[in-house]
Amino acid sequence: MRRTVKSAAEYIQAQCDASNHRWYAAMITATYTDDAFWSPNDIGKLTRSIQKYAWRKWRVVVPYVWVIETTKKGRPHYHVMVWLPSGKRLPMPDRQGWWPHGMTSIDGKSRNKGKGQKNPVRSAVAYLVKYASKANSECPFPRGARICGKGGLTPVNRLKMAWRGLPEYVRDQLGLHDRPTRVRGGGFAPRSFAEYVTDSVWSWGKRDYVVRGYWQAVDPLVVIESPWECLEVVRGRVILREKIAQNA
Repeated sequence: MRRTVKSAAEYIQAQCDASNHRWYAAMITATYTDDAFWSPNDIGKLTRSIQKYAWRKWRVVVPYVWVIETTKKGRPHYHVMVWLPSGKRLPMPDRQGWWPHGMTSIDGKSRNKGKGQKNPVRSAVAYLVKYASKANSECPFPRGARICGKGGLTPVNRLKMAWRGLPEYVRDQLGLHDRPTRVRGGGFAPRSFAEYVTDSVWSWGKRDYVVRGYWQAVDPLVVIESPWECLEVVRGRVILREKIAQNA
């Protein structure tokens, strides 16, 4: 999880540096009241509202990274880092109606990088990474909750980040433009050698929506399987053994 948050922030920063705007990082904290009910769709509604506001006001797509954290009482709350154009500010999400579940606060990290202040992006990333690693047994996350998320990346950066998250044995055999995907039954295959099979379809009016589906390799010989097998899990650590060594 730490790697996911850090990778997303690095790609977003590179994307902002290559644009025609100057950007700064703002940290949004969204909390719940004691009588509010949590839903996995809450964070998505908040980030969509922020992006719609930024596009309507400034005609820019603002990227973001968020993580979820739970308090000692088990109440969840979110930390969202948003990159904004220099000189622009967001209104309070709770006052705008974007977050009706509790209170929000916004902390603009720095707008004048290099003037005796810490690097705004690095400090914000370190802050998010710290909370992304707080998945302890005493305060478990709500069932169905995603620990972190991202948005606002360009298609190229999304592809690069997905490639960076693949296992090393897949990256050694397939290239970035092969777009490796998981296939049914285990393993990975190039997107050009796989087809998406619709498992179930939900019809509404004149439109059909795919409810569930999976990728299936056209040729089983192109499927790349893991060279490792799991023996056991000891104190949270997975013990692996190489399949080739076992057969030998």
